[in-house]
Amino acid sequence: MEYEEFDTLTRATVRGFMGRLPEKYHDGFNGMLFAGELRLAVDQLTKGLERLQIPVTPAERDNLVRMLAYLKEPASRLDGLTIASESDN
Repeated sequence: MEYEEFDTLTRATVRGFMGRLPEKYHDGFNGMLFAGELRLAVDQLTKGLERLQIPVTPAERDNLVRMLAYLKEPASRLDGLTIASESDN
């Protein structure tokens, strides 16, 4: 994956979860995206999804795996996610 694809995927993924994240986190994520702090956004998103037990579809998990792979981070970081079916979302 090239940087431009990572940038687009990360921004779309973070924004896609905004409706499921508590509002108190919105400004922080918007600030990270605005500043181009995509590594931090991915890190905080994956930690937040696990900590808050927000359901993640298999397709969303696949996107998170792709972002982590770009950052050379292990997919095992996602082992604690709550995986939902596509119809649950």
